[in-house]
Amino acid sequence: MERPDGPTPGSAARAGGGGDYLSNEIAYRATLLRDAVGLDAPGGHLHTPVLAFGPGNTDPATGTVTDPEFVRARQAMTDQVRAVLTVVAGTVR
Repeated sequence: MERPDGPTPGSAARAGGGGDYLSNEIAYRATLLRDAVGLDAPGGHLHTPVLAFGPGNTDPATGTVTDPEFVRARQAMTDQVRAVLTVVAGTVR
């Protein structure tokens, strides 16, 4: 439920693109505080996917903690985060 007068005491963010994750609640409250004190600063947070191993890496007894699929996905995520931060950094006064 969206409230034009803001959250009520004890309320929690429970809807939106990211669902009811704790990070959404923290970002919501940090943004609310930033706006309440009139701070002119950008804010936000990113959701990242869970990294997974490739289909052939199924035996935990081998001690393998990485594989080409994991490395590829990690690098793609890192590249995307860097791209977002580069754009954001260009907007900060």
